[in-house]
Amino acid sequence: MRISARGISKGSVLPETTVHARSGEVAVVPVEGGQRPSVLSLILGGRMSPDSGEVALDGAADARALRRAVAIVDAPDVSAPVDDLALHTVLREELAFSGVRGTRRAARRMLADEGLVAYRDTAMGELPAEVRVRVLTETAARRRGVEALVIVSPDRHGGDPCGWYEVARSWADRGLLVIVLAGGASVEAVGALMALERDAHAQVHDVVREPVAAETAPLPVAPPVTVLRSETDVPVEGERETPAPSAPYDTAPSDIADAEPSAAASACPDPIASRPDAEETER
Repeated sequence: MRISARGISKGSVLPETTVHARSGEVAVVPVEGGQRPSVLSLILGGRMSPDSGEVALDGAADARALRRAVAIVDAPDVSAPVDDLALHTVLREELAFSGVRGTRRAARRMLADEGLVAYRDTAMGELPAEVRVRVLTETAARRRGVEALVIVSPDRHGGDPCGWYEVARSWADRGLLVIVLAGGASVEAVGALMALERDAHAQVHDVVREPVAAETAPLPVAPPVTVLRSETDVPVEGERETPAPSAPYDTAPSDIADAEPSAAASACPDPIASRPDAEETER
Protein backbone atom coordinates (compact mmCIF):
# COMPACT_ATOMS: atom_id res chain seq x y z
CA MET A 1 0.00 0.00 0.00
CA ARG A 2 1.20 3.51 -0.80
CA ILE A 3 0.08 6.90 0.53
CA SER A 4 1.14 9.97 -1.43
CA ALA A 5 0.28 13.48 -0.29
CA ARG A 6 1.43 16.19 -2.69
CA GLY A 7 1.35 19.89 -1.84
CA ILE A 8 -1.39 19.57 0.80
CA SER A 9 -2.16 22.64 2.92
CA LYS A 10 -4.81 23.92 5.32
CA GLY A 11 -5.17 27.66 5.87
CA SER A 12 -2.43 29.19 8.00
CA VAL A 13 -2.12 26.06 10.14
CA LEU A 14 -0.47 23.80 7.58
CA PRO A 15 1.76 25.12 4.77
CA GLU A 16 2.20 23.06 1.61
CA THR A 17 3.49 19.66 2.63
CA THR A 18 4.45 16.53 0.72
CA VAL A 19 4.57 13.07 2.29
CA HIS A 20 5.17 9.68 0.67
CA ALA A 21 5.01 6.34 2.48
CA ARG A 22 4.57 2.67 1.65
CA SER A 23 3.84 -0.58 3.48
CA GLY A 24 6.74 -2.07 5.39
CA GLU A 25 8.46 1.27 5.86
CA VAL A 26 8.56 4.08 8.42
CA ALA A 27 8.28 7.67 7.17
CA VAL A 28 9.35 10.20 9.81
CA VAL A 29 8.05 13.67 8.95
CA PRO A 30 9.26 16.85 10.71
CA VAL A 31 6.22 18.84 11.85
CA GLU A 32 6.52 21.66 14.35
CA GLY A 33 4.08 23.58 16.45
CA GLY A 34 0.56 23.81 17.77
CA GLN A 35 -2.23 22.14 15.83
CA ARG A 36 -0.17 21.38 12.75
CA PRO A 37 0.62 17.71 13.55
CA SER A 38 -3.03 16.89 14.32
CA VAL A 39 -4.28 18.68 11.21
CA LEU A 40 -1.75 16.87 9.03
CA SER A 41 -2.74 13.52 10.55
CA LEU A 42 -6.43 14.19 9.83
CA ILE A 43 -5.69 15.00 6.20
CA LEU A 44 -3.43 11.95 5.75
CA GLY A 45 -6.14 9.78 7.30
CA GLY A 46 -8.91 11.07 5.03
CA ARG A 47 -10.77 12.80 7.89
CA MET A 48 -10.18 16.37 6.66
CA SER A 49 -10.03 17.86 3.17
CA PRO A 50 -6.95 19.97 2.35
CA ASP A 51 -7.26 23.46 0.86
CA SER A 52 -4.74 22.48 -1.81
CA GLY A 53 -3.16 19.29 -3.06
CA GLU A 54 -4.51 15.77 -2.57
CA VAL A 55 -3.84 12.55 -0.73
CA ALA A 56 -3.81 9.37 -2.84
CA LEU A 57 -4.05 5.79 -1.65
CA ASP A 58 -2.42 3.47 -4.18
CA GLY A 59 -2.75 6.20 -6.79
CA ALA A 60 -6.43 7.01 -6.17
CA ALA A 61 -7.80 10.00 -4.23
CA ASP A 62 -10.28 8.06 -2.09
CA ALA A 63 -10.99 9.61 1.32
CA ARG A 64 -13.31 6.77 2.35
CA ALA A 65 -10.63 4.15 1.67
CA LEU A 66 -8.13 6.22 3.65
CA ARG A 67 -10.47 6.37 6.63
CA ARG A 68 -10.81 2.59 6.59
CA ALA A 69 -7.09 1.90 6.19
CA VAL A 70 -5.46 4.58 8.37
CA ALA A 71 -5.53 4.71 12.18
CA ILE A 72 -4.53 8.02 13.76
CA VAL A 73 -2.60 7.33 16.97
CA ASP A 74 -2.38 9.67 19.97
CA ALA A 75 -3.25 12.89 18.13
CA PRO A 76 -3.93 15.76 20.57
CA ASP A 77 -7.62 16.79 20.56
CA VAL A 78 -8.37 13.95 18.13
CA SER A 79 -7.49 10.46 19.37
CA ALA A 80 -5.24 11.00 22.41
CA PRO A 81 -6.61 9.52 25.66
CA VAL A 82 -7.17 11.60 28.78
CA ASP A 83 -3.86 11.83 30.63
CA ASP A 84 -5.42 11.32 34.07
CA LEU A 85 -6.89 7.90 33.26
CA ALA A 86 -5.06 4.74 34.33
CA LEU A 87 -3.47 2.57 31.66
CA HIS A 88 -5.75 -0.43 32.28
CA THR A 89 -8.86 1.78 31.90
CA VAL A 90 -7.69 3.27 28.61
CA LEU A 91 -6.59 -0.13 27.38
CA ARG A 92 -10.04 -1.64 27.95
CA GLU A 93 -11.70 1.27 26.12
CA GLU A 94 -9.32 1.04 23.19
CA LEU A 95 -9.77 -2.73 22.91
CA ALA A 96 -13.54 -2.31 22.95
CA PHE A 97 -13.28 0.26 20.17
CA SER A 98 -11.22 -2.27 18.22
CA GLY A 99 -14.03 -4.82 18.50
CA VAL A 100 -12.35 -7.09 21.05
CA ARG A 101 -14.71 -9.04 23.31
CA GLY A 102 -14.02 -9.57 26.99
CA THR A 103 -11.94 -6.42 27.33
CA ARG A 104 -11.09 -6.94 31.03
CA ARG A 105 -9.47 -10.31 30.34
CA ALA A 106 -7.92 -9.10 27.07
CA ALA A 107 -6.40 -6.09 28.83
CA ARG A 108 -4.87 -8.28 31.56
CA ARG A 109 -3.48 -10.62 28.93
CA MET A 110 -2.00 -7.82 26.87
CA LEU A 111 -0.31 -6.23 29.89
CA ALA A 112 1.17 -9.59 30.84
CA ASP A 113 2.29 -10.46 27.31
CA GLU A 114 3.94 -7.07 26.85
CA GLY A 115 5.60 -7.08 30.28
CA LEU A 116 3.66 -3.98 31.33
CA VAL A 117 1.86 -5.21 34.45
CA ALA A 118 3.87 -2.77 36.58
CA TYR A 119 2.24 0.11 34.69
CA ARG A 120 -1.33 -1.15 35.12
CA ASP A 121 -2.47 1.67 37.42
CA THR A 122 -0.16 4.36 36.05
CA ALA A 123 -1.86 7.44 34.60
CA MET A 124 -1.44 7.78 30.84
CA GLY A 125 0.25 11.14 31.25
CA GLU A 126 2.95 9.57 33.43
CA LEU A 127 3.83 6.65 31.16
CA PRO A 128 7.19 6.59 29.37
CA ALA A 129 6.72 7.62 25.75
CA GLU A 130 7.71 4.17 24.46
CA VAL A 131 5.11 2.42 26.65
CA ARG A 132 2.35 4.85 25.70
CA VAL A 133 3.01 4.57 21.97
CA ARG A 134 3.41 0.82 22.24
CA VAL A 135 -0.01 0.33 23.86
CA LEU A 136 -1.88 2.79 21.62
CA THR A 137 -0.43 1.41 18.40
CA GLU A 138 -1.15 -2.15 19.55
CA THR A 139 -4.84 -1.42 20.02
CA ALA A 140 -5.13 0.76 16.90
CA ALA A 141 -3.61 -1.94 14.70
CA ARG A 142 -6.28 -4.41 15.88
CA ARG A 143 -9.08 -2.44 14.26
CA ARG A 144 -10.59 -4.16 11.28
CA GLY A 145 -9.13 -3.05 7.96
CA VAL A 146 -6.27 -0.97 9.40
CA GLU A 147 -3.14 -1.14 7.24
CA ALA A 148 -1.45 2.12 8.20
CA LEU A 149 -0.60 3.97 11.41
CA VAL A 150 -0.07 7.73 11.70
CA ILE A 151 1.66 8.33 15.05
CA VAL A 152 1.30 11.96 16.11
CA SER A 153 3.97 13.84 18.09
CA PRO A 154 5.31 11.00 20.25
CA ASP A 155 8.22 13.26 21.19
CA ARG A 156 5.89 15.52 23.18
CA HIS A 157 5.97 12.90 25.95
CA GLY A 158 9.74 13.25 26.36
CA GLY A 159 12.27 10.45 26.65
CA ASP A 160 14.63 8.97 24.09
CA PRO A 161 13.24 8.96 20.51
CA CYS A 162 14.79 5.50 20.15
CA GLY A 163 11.92 4.12 22.23
CA TRP A 164 8.97 5.17 20.09
CA TYR A 165 10.99 4.73 16.92
CA GLU A 166 11.55 1.05 17.75
CA VAL A 167 7.79 0.65 18.23
CA ALA A 168 7.12 2.22 14.83
CA ARG A 169 9.73 0.04 13.20
CA SER A 170 8.25 -3.12 14.75
CA TRP A 171 4.96 -2.39 12.96
CA ALA A 172 6.79 -1.80 9.68
CA ASP A 173 8.42 -5.20 10.22
CA ARG A 174 4.95 -6.70 10.19
CA GLY A 175 3.99 -5.04 6.94
CA LEU A 176 2.11 -1.95 8.04
CA LEU A 177 2.66 1.50 6.57
CA VAL A 178 3.86 3.78 9.38
CA ILE A 179 4.08 7.58 9.37
CA VAL A 180 5.48 9.40 12.41
CA LEU A 181 4.94 13.14 12.77
CA ALA A 182 7.60 14.57 15.11
CA GLY A 183 9.64 17.66 15.88
CA GLY A 184 12.84 18.44 14.03
CA ALA A 185 15.19 17.52 16.89
CA SER A 186 13.62 14.08 17.22
CA VAL A 187 13.79 13.56 13.48
CA GLU A 188 17.52 14.27 13.61
CA ALA A 189 17.96 11.72 16.41
CA VAL A 190 16.07 9.11 14.42
CA GLY A 191 18.20 9.96 11.40
CA ALA A 192 21.32 9.01 13.37
CA LEU A 193 19.79 5.64 14.18
CA MET A 194 18.84 5.23 10.54
CA ALA A 195 22.51 5.64 9.63
CA LEU A 196 23.36 2.73 11.94
CA GLU A 197 20.70 0.63 10.24
CA ARG A 198 22.13 1.42 6.82
CA ASP A 199 25.56 0.27 8.05
CA ALA A 200 24.05 -2.95 9.43
CA HIS A 201 22.24 -3.53 6.13
CA ALA A 202 25.51 -3.09 4.21
CA GLN A 203 27.32 -5.54 6.52
CA VAL A 204 24.64 -8.16 5.95
CA HIS A 205 25.03 -7.82 2.18
CA ASP A 206 28.79 -8.25 2.58
CA VAL A 207 28.25 -11.45 4.57
CA VAL A 208 25.77 -13.06 2.21
CA ARG A 209 28.17 -12.70 -0.69
CA GLU A 210 30.27 -15.44 0.97
CA PRO A 211 29.18 -19.12 0.78
CA VAL A 212 26.76 -19.92 3.59
CA ALA A 213 26.11 -23.39 4.97
CA ALA A 214 22.62 -24.72 4.41
CA GLU A 215 21.92 -25.01 8.14
CA THR A 216 22.97 -21.40 8.83
CA ALA A 217 20.04 -19.01 9.33
CA PRO A 218 20.19 -15.73 7.36
CA LEU A 219 21.00 -12.60 9.32
CA PRO A 220 18.07 -10.20 9.94
CA VAL A 221 17.99 -7.00 7.91
CA ALA A 222 16.50 -3.86 9.42
CA PRO A 223 13.53 -2.45 7.46
CA PRO A 224 14.06 0.78 5.52
CA VAL A 225 13.25 4.07 7.21
CA THR A 226 12.40 7.25 5.37
CA VAL A 227 13.36 10.47 7.14
CA LEU A 228 11.99 13.51 5.34
CA ARG A 229 14.44 16.29 6.08
CA SER A 230 11.96 18.94 5.00
CA GLU A 231 8.24 19.01 4.30
CA THR A 232 8.86 19.01 0.57
CA ASP A 233 11.33 16.12 0.33
CA VAL A 234 10.34 13.01 -1.64
CA PRO A 235 11.98 9.74 -0.54
CA VAL A 236 13.49 7.30 -2.96
CA GLU A 237 11.48 4.10 -3.01
CA GLY A 238 12.92 0.64 -3.60
CA GLU A 239 11.64 -2.88 -4.01
CA ARG A 240 11.09 -4.87 -0.81
CA GLU A 241 9.19 -7.89 0.41
CA THR A 242 6.16 -7.06 2.60
CA PRO A 243 5.34 -9.46 5.48
CA ALA A 244 1.76 -10.12 6.55
CA PRO A 245 0.28 -8.14 9.49
CA SER A 246 -0.43 -9.84 12.81
CA ALA A 247 -3.75 -11.40 13.83
CA PRO A 248 -6.31 -9.63 16.09
CA TYR A 249 -5.35 -9.51 19.77
CA ASP A 250 -8.23 -11.69 20.91
CA THR A 251 -7.15 -14.52 18.60
CA ALA A 252 -3.32 -14.43 18.87
CA PRO A 253 -0.88 -12.93 21.40
CA SER A 254 1.23 -9.95 20.46
CA ASP A 255 4.68 -10.59 19.15
CA ILE A 256 6.23 -7.19 19.64
CA ALA A 257 8.30 -8.32 22.58
CA ASP A 258 9.34 -11.56 20.82
CA ALA A 259 10.57 -9.91 17.62
CA GLU A 260 14.21 -10.56 16.71
CA PRO A 261 16.20 -7.31 17.24
CA SER A 262 18.10 -5.96 14.29
CA ALA A 263 21.82 -5.29 14.28
CA ALA A 264 21.19 -1.61 14.89
CA ALA A 265 18.47 -2.02 17.51
CA SER A 266 21.10 -2.45 20.26
CA ALA A 267 21.86 1.26 19.92
CA CYS A 268 18.55 1.98 21.65
CA PRO A 269 18.18 1.25 25.37
CA ASP A 270 15.10 -0.70 26.44
CA PRO A 271 13.02 1.54 28.73
CA ILE A 272 10.92 -1.46 29.76
CA ALA A 273 14.01 -3.03 31.35
CA SER A 274 14.05 -0.26 33.96
CA ARG A 275 10.35 -0.36 34.79
CA PRO A 276 9.39 -0.47 38.52
CA ASP A 277 8.76 -3.87 40.09
CA ALA A 278 5.15 -4.53 40.95
CA GLU A 279 2.93 -7.54 41.43
CA GLU A 280 -0.12 -7.87 39.17
CA THR A 281 -3.33 -7.05 41.03
CA GLU A 282 -6.52 -8.72 39.98
CA ARG A 283 -9.17 -6.13 39.37
